[in-house]
Amino acid sequence: MPLNNETIAIIGCGTMGEATVRGLVRRELLAPDDIIAAHPRPERRDELVETYRIRCEADNRDAVAEAGVHMGFSRRVASRLVFETLAGAVEFAAQSPDHVAKLRNQVTSPGGTTAEACYHLERGRLRTVVSDAVWAAFRRSEQLGRQEPSEEAKGDG
Repeated sequence: MPLNNETIAIIGCGTMGEATVRGLVRRELLAPDDIIAAHPRPERRDELVETYRIRCEADNRDAVAEAGVHMGFSRRVASRLVFETLAGAVEFAAQSPDHVAKLRNQVTSPGGTTAEACYHLERGRLRTVVSDAVWAAFRRSEQLGRQEPSEEAKGDG
C-alpha cells in the first residue's frame, strides 16, 4: 500500500467523498480500515461500509477524532484535541483584526504540519465544498421564505 500507516478522514462523504474512497480502495493506495468517512444519514453510512468496508461516523468531529485514535490517542484525548483545535482557531480569528488568510500564513511553517494539512484540504476542494454548501443553504432559505406555510404548519387554530 503506497500510503502505508496513513489514516484519512473524509468529511462529508457524498458523491465527491465516495469518489475519493473508491479511488483509494480500488488503486489499493489505502486499506479500507485506514479510511474513515462521515455522513449524517445512517443508510448512507451503511451503504459505504458495505460497498468499501471502510469505517463510518455520523459526525464530522467523530471522523476526525477517530483518525486521532488511529494515530494512537485515546478516544477522550482525540475528541478533546478536535474541540480544542477548533475552539482555538475560532478564538484566534475572532480576536484578530486581520483577514483569516493572513492568520493562516502566520501559523503555517513551510513544510510543516499545518502546511501539509492545508494542502490536503485544498486538494480535497474543501473551500469549494463549504462555499457551495453555504450558497445552497442561502438559496434554500430564500425558497422557503417565499413559500406559504402549509395548513399543518399553521396548526388548528
